[in-house]
Amino acid sequence: MEEKILKAIETLSGKFDNLAKDVSIMKDDMSTMKTEISGMKDEMSTMKTEISTMKNDIGTIKTDISELKHKVDAISEQTAILTEFRTETMQRLQLIESSIEVLGKENFSNKVELVEIKKKIAK
Repeated sequence: MEEKILKAIETLSGKFDNLAKDVSIMKDDMSTMKTEISGMKDEMSTMKTEISTMKNDIGTIKTDISELKHKVDAISEQTAILTEFRTETMQRLQLIESSIEVLGKENFSNKVELVEIKKKIAK
């Protein structure tokens, strides 16, 4: 019976050794998981910082776009005003050109009449 007890103790001792090994392996696995989780936390922290930076950049871009829209609107308005001014100026120049042409013809006509009057007076 002592032999059976000794065998049982040896079997239990072997099982405890196996349990101790299993616990050691589990501790190593847990340690590895903790290290991996710590690395993931660091990566998440970095990602949060990058996302925050991107949000700030997007805010700046939105502000720049808004300013550009205002500038484009101002340019469009100025272009419309200049186009209208050009049209009016061209119309006035055409009127002046026509007036000069008419005055030139009238001046020529007047000169012809003067010549005829001088001929009549000279006779």
